[in-house]
Amino acid sequence: LRMVGANLDFARYGGINERRVIMLSMALAGIPAALAGAHLAMGVHQRLLLNISLGLAFEGLVVALMAGNHPLIVPFVIQATIILFITAELLVGFARRRQARRIAHAAG
Repeated sequence: LRMVGANLDFARYGGINERRVIMLSMALAGIPAALAGAHLAMGVHQRLLLNISLGLAFEGLVVALMAGNHPLIVPFVIQATIILFITAELLVGFARRRQARRIAHAAG
């Protein structure tokens, strides 16, 4: 797969059936995408909505870039992102409380 992606002519020269590799890789990538879409439609929303996955492809690209296109790193990237968002939410709450104390102290 890497050889076909890196240099199609060299893969052809090496005797690799590039059409088979491309079709197989697209099918193997489509299976989890279809399962995720089915879960989103039937499990989360419980109905099929128009543009149900609008923007999810870009989120997938960001995760792939953050993981360096390495599928074993993706769970750690997702976990780190969740931790980052939880921490950011806590920091925003802390900043708001601090600001409220400053305003109360200045007024009082």
